Amino acid sequence: MGRLKRQASAVPLLLLAACTASRGLFSFRAPTAPSPNTWNVPHWYFDPQSSVAQCSDSNSGTSPSSPLCHYYELVARWGTNANTIDVWVTLTWNSAQPDTTSDPIVWDPLVVGNGFAEITCALTQIASGTLFGVVAKNQGSGTIWQATLAAGLSAYTLVNDSTVPARFWTYTLSSGTTWNVSQPVTPISLPWANNLAPAEASIANGDGYTASVPVSINLIEFRPRFYDYNDAGPSQFQPGALQQVSIASNSAIGASQIFLGTAVVVSESVSARGFTFDSIVDSTRSLVSNSAVPQGIRGAGFFSSGLIVQSGIMGSSGQIFSSVLANAEIDRDVIVGGNTGVDHGLLGAIYLPSGVTMFLTPGLDGYVEVGHTGPFYGPGKVQIQGSTRTDYGTAAGGTGVAATTFEQSGGLSFAGDSTGCTQVGDGGAVTINCGIPLTTTNLDTCPASTTAFCGRAFQLTGGTIFNGGP
Repeated sequence: MGRLKRQASAVPLLLLAACTASRGLFSFRAPTAPSPNTWNVPHWYFDPQSSVAQCSDSNSGTSPSSPLCHYYELVARWGTNANTIDVWVTLTWNSAQPDTTSDPIVWDPLVVGNGFAEITCALTQIASGTLFGVVAKNQGSGTIWQATLAAGLSAYTLVNDSTVPARFWTYTLSSGTTWNVSQPVTPISLPWANNLAPAEASIANGDGYTASVPVSINLIEFRPRFYDYNDAGPSQFQPGALQQVSIASNSAIGASQIFLGTAVVVSESVSARGFTFDSIVDSTRSLVSNSAVPQGIRGAGFFSSGLIVQSGIMGSSGQIFSSVLANAEIDRDVIVGGNTGVDHGLLGAIYLPSGVTMFLTPGLDGYVEVGHTGPFYGPGKVQIQGSTRTDYGTAAGGTGVAATTFEQSGGLSFAGDSTGCTQVGDGGAVTINCGIPLTTTNLDTCPASTTAFCGRAFQLTGGTIFNGGP
């Protein structure tokens, strides 16, 4: 009875998903009775531009040679967009949807047993050739990888080095056809295991490459949910994934959001919409791996997503806050391209471009650990807000830790104040010295004095930066 009740409640969603603009009017594919025997069909194919085969909503939709034209046709066959699946179900688009206002994709499956939900898109190759002009990143000098590629590429193009193998994204042009690019990493395999990071790779002159973009789709919401899953099945860590997907912005309103469920994996995808993740559940973690999200990533509430961001590009310039995250891990030389606020985070190697500030904020519990696996670097800056406690090491008073953690040239400050205080003496007579420049040299110099912090600096209004321990 519970299953029939849930199907019935999904019919209004079906009507919304089935609507499409037609000559200024609305038409829709009439819903059919729910058909659970279609829920566990493992593969569905869409080809709106008929690039591989002629699409038709009368086709089977279960092979590339017999693709559907519209997502709403599949929803009509399912009888819901919240079907229950206990096999690996993949939706594949072999060509782009023709516009970004009709046929929105909203898929919220209930994942049970050995189920897993995946959306993927075909890659459109733009160029190929041999890499040259490769310059490796230099964190100490504040630079990221560079490579000279074919003419005619644009930012956020996915490059596959077939020699290594490794994949990376074009970011900004340095000069001519030489691009600043994201950290090359090896592809991850699905299903992804919690905390298993993609391996960093080194590209080189002479490596063969292809440059591609996934075909674009109008994805609005993807919220697969766990229920009674198999501990040894593909959903033991995550219920679903977006793999090599390009998400279009809404052409009517410009940049907007896509809503993603708890513990969703996004890999090698690019989005003109910002990501909003649901809150964390138990120990499950959402992952954005080697993806380009220039509109930024956010949590859905104060207790945010437990998100892991590894490699790729997050945010862009021109926004007050491009990304706002709590309980997040950012690592593997992520390019943080826009102002970002992080509370209760575990931060590793992060590149901060010119004009970008990483705000360490006190929202959840005010504790942020930085320098986890590498430094902040680049021309951007780091700013400690309010009462945030920023831990940059594990050995109290250690020498050289600040210098190898805060390598960004834009500086370090307490809410815009580039000075701090320190305490001299421990018990008995204690002296508080303030107005000391907040530099890595002063943080690493011991003992604490009127000019040195010796691993611990604070602001009288509450912010603290220290080397080890809570």
